[in-house]
Amino acid sequence: MNSSMHRRSQRGAVEGGVFAFGLLLLVVGGGLLAFGWSEAAKAKASTTWPTTPGIIMSSSVEVVPDSEGEDGHKPTVVYAYSVDGRPFQATLINFGSHNGADLDAVERTVARYPPGEVVDVAYDPADPGTAVLEPGNTGANWVMQLAGAACVLGGLAMMAGSVYFPTRTVKRRRNSNPLTPMSPSQQPPPPWNFDPSSTNSPPYPFTR
Repeated sequence: MNSSMHRRSQRGAVEGGVFAFGLLLLVVGGGLLAFGWSEAAKAKASTTWPTTPGIIMSSSVEVVPDSEGEDGHKPTVVYAYSVDGRPFQATLINFGSHNGADLDAVERTVARYPPGEVVDVAYDPADPGTAVLEPGNTGANWVMQLAGAACVLGGLAMMAGSVYFPTRTVKRRRNSNPLTPMSPSQQPPPPWNFDPSSTNSPPYPFTR
């Protein structure tokens, strides 16, 4: 019995771990979906923003650590522009420019914006301090949303599996060992069917 209880305890711990990991995937996937959707909405809105001439102040490749502690690379571009005579500076290239390990891609981005280059700057008319050099969506936003959706679906599947399969196993075990009633031939005879005069039968205070 102790070994059986130990096995059930181990199965319970595994099922709990699967459920917890599924919940973590669900939370992470939800965050990726929300962020990707927000970035995609901003990128779509930026295609309708007005533009104004700007100038590149500086551009460089910045080394930043990624989520795993390895060296990542980020294009850093500073540009200046003015709206209704008010000066602004911004650094956003597009709504999909995130840190990455692909140094060649980052260097190509920086090379497009050498210092002193005159560029068109798209700015938010409701908030002129928010601007972008490359309006519109990028593939990075869609990849982020797809990754988020995969995490959400995977998390839901793991959580459902950790609850459904143990319950089904218990029901299958119960159905495989049903309690069947005894047939009349298997049931012991009542005491009044015994012969009280027989030496093989215990004495009874009454007869049929």
